[in-house]
Amino acid sequence: MTGLLNRLKPFRLKAELSQQELAGLAGISRQAYSALES
Repeated sequence: MTGLLNRLKPFRLKAELSQQELAGLAGISRQAYSALES
């Protein structure tokens, strides 16, 4: 899962998606996404 998020991070920055939006796409909570991204 972490590898996937590492690949999504540049996409999120480029697309200007919030953590909330990307977490929604991934089907996880924003808190879970934030913890995995940090």
